[in-house]
Amino acid sequence: MIGQLGVGHLGGSMSIVDILVLLYEKHLQIDPRNPKKRNRDRFILSKGHAGPALYSVLADKEFFPASWLSTLNKGGTNLPSHVDMNRTPGVDMTAGSLGQGLSAAIGILLGLRIDAVSSYVYTIISDGESNEGQVWEAAMAAAQFKLSKLIAFTDYNRMQIDGFQHEVMSIEDINAKWLAFGWYVQRVNGHDFFAMDQAIENARQELTRPSMIILDTIKGQGASLAEGVAEANMMGIAAGLSTVGKKPFVHTFAPFATRRCYDQFYVSVNYTKQEVKVTGFDPGVTAAFNGGTHMSFEDIALMRVIPKLLITEPADFTALQAILPMVTDHKGSTYMRLQRAEAKDIYDNSQDFELGKGIVHGDGSDLVIIASGPVCVLESLKAIELLRKDGIYVTVIDMFTIKPLDKDLIVQWARRTGAILTCENHQVHSGLGAGVAELVSQHYPVIVRRHGVHDEFGEVGTLDYLKERYELTAQNIAEYAKQTVKDKEQVKK
Repeated sequence: MIGQLGVGHLGGSMSIVDILVLLYEKHLQIDPRNPKKRNRDRFILSKGHAGPALYSVLADKEFFPASWLSTLNKGGTNLPSHVDMNRTPGVDMTAGSLGQGLSAAIGILLGLRIDAVSSYVYTIISDGESNEGQVWEAAMAAAQFKLSKLIAFTDYNRMQIDGFQHEVMSIEDINAKWLAFGWYVQRVNGHDFFAMDQAIENARQELTRPSMIILDTIKGQGASLAEGVAEANMMGIAAGLSTVGKKPFVHTFAPFATRRCYDQFYVSVNYTKQEVKVTGFDPGVTAAFNGGTHMSFEDIALMRVIPKLLITEPADFTALQAILPMVTDHKGSTYMRLQRAEAKDIYDNSQDFELGKGIVHGDGSDLVIIASGPVCVLESLKAIELLRKDGIYVTVIDMFTIKPLDKDLIVQWARRTGAILTCENHQVHSGLGAGVAELVSQHYPVIVRRHGVHDEFGEVGTLDYLKERYELTAQNIAEYAKQTVKDKEQVKK
């Protein structure tokens, strides 16, 4: 699967194949013909990026046709990179944001206990994931509730996306930690079927404590592919660095930089008036193969409501080079959206950039398109030519500063065109379009059509597929532009 696609977490998948085969062949009480059976055992893959390993086993057990395996991460697939219970038969819990699987397992067991259902819940967490505070909160809860039907495994392959686990954040002595939290702990070779089988049998004999089986594994090909994330702690450390005069830069996936550690960023950083520079990469459809759980269509909405926060979204590398020093020098915290994959060039070095000021492309007076980011600015510029063929002349503004907006420029073009179309790689609710609509409603009311993602979650696929799926291509934008011009003419009548 991963070999065909060329994208995916190969190493992190291979390190858990053996334990998955053992569980599904011998220990899990399940029925592929009735995957939602109430009294079945459950399995939760907390390290959800290892989905390909689980899919291989589920296909072998006939939860779905083996032909599905060739659709991994393709548009419209039932097998996204991170496991999804709403798409894949046999998946008991959606994963993607690390550190949450153990908590879900506890909730399932508590619910089954209330219903007097005596089933086991198995879960696999990663060593990098064990940096997450939520894992240890869950560890306390499981011991407190004496969940002896919970059997967890730590995939201890010692590698994360940032490097060796002990270099990023050591979790040793891992045995002692789980023992201290009141768990029954065993440690075995994660590729020795006999040792793992015996450890599971031992765990099933434990009647008062949850069980942790630490698996010493080898990551496939030695690739550093597992994600180790601990953004809440990272944001708190950044706040502390700021209090002693440092200027920390925090960089992670856009959903992790925003919704995952929102309270820490809001209170520890912004409420206390610290200066932390946050970068969220792969926003919206640019998350592509990481799928819906990693697809932030809401990050701007979350960040816009934080008082005095500067929000930027450069459209290409030249823009980033120009804007980054300004962001660095800005007095206060900032949030920057960045596309990780290579973005097409829009600007050359002659272009001037100023925070809070948009960049005007074209001189059409029928409509102004206000866009931000690599996807929507580029596609909006392409739409200019498509619309010109139909006798519609538009102007595009690259609004790379989303907060504060360029009020004077927006009002100027609202007066000149009488109609605005906004375009963003984000939910239309509370993003760039909402900000523009709020501004013109106060200062110069005109027709505003907001285009972006319309109240939907993300899904997995190539960037081209996702642009089509969420109507963010030049052709889509041109159609929305035509409708906006029609709306303007209708109002005139």
